[in-house]
Amino acid sequence: MIVPFNMSRFIDLFIDESRETLEKIEKLLLAFEQNSAVTAEEINDLFRYLHTLKGNSSSIGFLYFSKLAHELEHFLDAMRHETLIYSTEIGESLIEGYELLNEILTLEIAKEINEELFQNKCAPHLKNLSAYLNSDTQKDTIVVPNESPLRSREGETFGFFKKVLKTQNSPTLLENEPKVAPKNSLLFEEQPKEAPKESRSVGNASIRVNLEKIDNLMNGIGELVIAMSMLEQYADNLTDQKIKNGFNERIGFLQHTIRDLQDSVMSTRMVPMEQVYSKFPKVIRDIAKTLHKEILFKTSGSEVEIDKAMIEGLSDPLMHIIRNACDHGIESSEQRLRLGKPIEGTIKIEATQANEQIVISIYDDGKGIDTEKVVEKAISMGILSKERAITLSHKEKINLIFEPGFTTTTDITDLSGRGVGMDVVRSNISHLGGTIQIDSTLGEGSLFRLLLPLTLAIVDVLTVVIGNSHFFLPLSVIIESLQPEMSMIQSMGNKNNEVLVLREEAIPIIRLHDIFKIETSVKSLSEGMLIIVRYGTSKVAIFIDIFLNQQQVVIKPIDKNFKAIKGFSGASIKGDGSIALILDVVAITAIYKHNKGIG
Repeated sequence: MIVPFNMSRFIDLFIDESRETLEKIEKLLLAFEQNSAVTAEEINDLFRYLHTLKGNSSSIGFLYFSKLAHELEHFLDAMRHETLIYSTEIGESLIEGYELLNEILTLEIAKEINEELFQNKCAPHLKNLSAYLNSDTQKDTIVVPNESPLRSREGETFGFFKKVLKTQNSPTLLENEPKVAPKNSLLFEEQPKEAPKESRSVGNASIRVNLEKIDNLMNGIGELVIAMSMLEQYADNLTDQKIKNGFNERIGFLQHTIRDLQDSVMSTRMVPMEQVYSKFPKVIRDIAKTLHKEILFKTSGSEVEIDKAMIEGLSDPLMHIIRNACDHGIESSEQRLRLGKPIEGTIKIEATQANEQIVISIYDDGKGIDTEKVVEKAISMGILSKERAITLSHKEKINLIFEPGFTTTTDITDLSGRGVGMDVVRSNISHLGGTIQIDSTLGEGSLFRLLLPLTLAIVDVLTVVIGNSHFFLPLSVIIESLQPEMSMIQSMGNKNNEVLVLREEAIPIIRLHDIFKIETSVKSLSEGMLIIVRYGTSKVAIFIDIFLNQQQVVIKPIDKNFKAIKGFSGASIKGDGSIALILDVVAITAIYKHNKGIG
């Protein structure tokens, strides 16, 4: 007896698996186009993906998505049976079909589709596919029975739905797997086969877990970290040295255990950069076609892992940088030929992990940033004075593109010129606790480097003191600290613009007690401490009274419970149970510049 069950329980699982399958389809289709040829194995893979989408969607009740997947599967079946031969035009039609699948799935999920809308969106494409099947230029077409796309064949199960049926004590079901096309097919370009790799999944089990559950588990570990800080502070107040030593020994063991637990849970949140990279090949392909450019996209470090919670916040900045590289960076084919460059421009993303940070580098071999043009535009926009422009270094000129609303584009297009510029990119990266650096050489290309923390959940900080207030400063932005001598301090522009001259470099000094209006007895720079931190490609020296210990803290967002506060990226709980705010260097520098009237 089959026990009835609520199909809606499995819709989220279906959507996740369908999105993954669509990503596989996208990779295959882009490979088809790039290679201008396909293998029998690739055609069979694509057929199986569509076969699975059709069956799963029909079983879950997504009937329009199933109908479209069925039509595409029928088209692929003709290619499997060698009655239809791959061509560039057919490749374009397959990509269009993939785009329609994504669109129809989104509409079906939102329950915003009906038969009329489906026909309006899909009928022209299906008519185009039918024309290929009936074309005289192809071999005689073998007619495949047109089974109903709105239900699966009797006795056939697909993907996750097969597992669902088995859990309901259903009788054993037979699978009707598609037959593999002959390997000796002459209609496909065969590629040499690699030796089969050893599978590491044998004996391993995996399950899908909602990210919210992992976040809750991470929050629980965060509370342990806070409790650990409280115990450490309690131990510091013990007067009996013997008891204190024994207490510290046990705290050390507990600390080690919590760190191992934290690392284990963190590993469940980490996903390979491949998930980030997968969004861009088709975007670049579409932009290149729109702009009539030839662009090669390369990736490196796809195995480097990043916190899944960071992917959403990282996608938009990366997309903006890549669109700019395609639109403004890479020259047209004609221009590249005149310049003696390869006709095909290159955009490359590379991810590495070092010093508790993820470093993502985006490189293009295009025209580079024309700093003189940037300066002229900044002056015309009132961002920069002519007098100040003369003193700027190459890096400072490049960094002008981070000014709000800055753009050198005069034409508004779908790709650029909408007033959403690099200032938004820097702001988004800052919200992730990271920084962005730019290096560019005119005529050779540009390099954008994003430096991001490994996780958004727990961060290593330095406790800094101003008056009676304590703040946390992330260690990832700190370069060095020192107690300066007055001979190292100079004024620039006017007496209020203080700089630290260190190793022949002038570093602006930001007095935090002035920024946050905090009363303190430490006013002389020689009496306090300067902490030199990264700010994009530049540095600033933050003046504080003194710094205390380093520790790990759990980041808690401010804007969920309070109004957003300028200058802070979040908050955390100290060992004594009180709250300390986490300093945001980018926001603090912006406040400093605004107060000083620095452009």
